[in-house]
Amino acid sequence: MTGGRTGIAGCWTLKSSYIEVVDTGERLYPYGENPQGALVIHESGRMAVVFTPSARAIPTTEADKAKAFEQLVAYSGRYRLEGDRFVTDVDASWLPQWIGVPQGRNFVLHDGLLDIVSDPAPSPFFDGVLVTGKLTWAREA
Repeated sequence: MTGGRTGIAGCWTLKSSYIEVVDTGERLYPYGENPQGALVIHESGRMAVVFTPSARAIPTTEADKAKAFEQLVAYSGRYRLEGDRFVTDVDASWLPQWIGVPQGRNFVLHDGLLDIVSDPAPSPFFDGVLVTGKLTWAREA
C-alpha cells in the first residue's frame, strides 16, 4: 500500500472489470469489455461507487428495466484501511442485503492504477456461485 488513506483518496475511472469463479478460476465479464464507472474515495473516510456496462439500451419494458438493474453496481459507506485491505461499512446500496454489512476488498496501487479485488462471495447474478471481482481503476487527473 502506498501513502495510506491519501494514497487511494481521489476520483477514479473504471478501466476493466471481471468476476472469477472461485471453484474453477473461470473469468466472466458481466459488464462487458468496456465498463463505465466512477469511484470516489474521500480522505474523510467516505466512498461511493457506481458502474455499469458501457453498451446499454434505454429500457422500455419491465424486462428491460430489470436487466438494467441487474447490470448496475452502486453503493456507498464509511471505509477504513486495514493494511492492504479496504473495508466499507455499507450504508446505501442497490442491493438491500449489503446495507449494514462490511464489504472487504484487497487493493494494490501501481502506476496510477488501483486494483481492487473483492472477497469471495455468492454472486447475486450467477445463482449464488462463489466469486471474486477484480476491478482496475485509473486515477482522474
